[in-house]
Amino acid sequence: MEFKKVLILGGSGLIGTETIKKFVKNGYKVINFDLNKSNYSHKNLSYLNIDLCNFKETEKKLKLFFSQKKNKNIAAYVNTSYPYVGNWLNHNFDLLKLEDFLENSSLNFFSNIWITKLIAENFKKNKSGSIVLMNSIYGILGQNLNLYKGTKMRENLTYAITKGALSNGVRQFASFYSRYNVRINSICSGGVQGHIAGSKKKLTSTFNTNYKKLCPLGRLAYPSEIANVIYFLISKESSYITGTNLIVDGGWSAI
Repeated sequence: MEFKKVLILGGSGLIGTETIKKFVKNGYKVINFDLNKSNYSHKNLSYLNIDLCNFKETEKKLKLFFSQKKNKNIAAYVNTSYPYVGNWLNHNFDLLKLEDFLENSSLNFFSNIWITKLIAENFKKNKSGSIVLMNSIYGILGQNLNLYKGTKMRENLTYAITKGALSNGVRQFASFYSRYNVRINSICSGGVQGHIAGSKKKLTSTFNTNYKKLCPLGRLAYPSEIANVIYFLISKESSYITGTNLIVDGGWSAI
């Protein structure tokens, strides 16, 4: 079955916008769940305001959404959100504070684990569905600190820990929901061209040079390249793939 409606959480971001464009181009109707509307507009794109920091309100909105008859046949979901609060740049071993770690880890677990469970339960009723979550190479690897030499960037403990949990969450979800014909996968992406998370600044030339030296393909990914893989994992072309954390990293994890 080729699904023609897809929910995207965090569709207004860098990868989310390219993902929306990919699905719209291929004839899907897209509902973007995000705090802000996307700069991209299309007749087949609609928007629902969701603040991931408000757990109970977000859960309430999702349950209301799926209770509506017009949304009963939706069976594809993508999470490209990148939730964080406070000073995300201080989540390194030296500066991280307990309250910041707890707040941000809870936010990420809610976004990637709890919301996925809510949506998978709705797909379970129809015995059909495909889910793709945005993961990272740091969901399967420790961070290579050589990447940050000569820059003001540091390792991020919270990011790596929550992505690691997501990797096994995907396996656990697949173990349970496969019996209901609901597939769940994630994309372990390498670095993507764009701004620094937690800052409006772009990645520095030093960071880009370091990345090129460490990555076999010699560059960061384009957002559209990640969107292409998301589309593949949602589509019927990947009908026998579930429980996989698919690596899309230009060879980073191969060496």
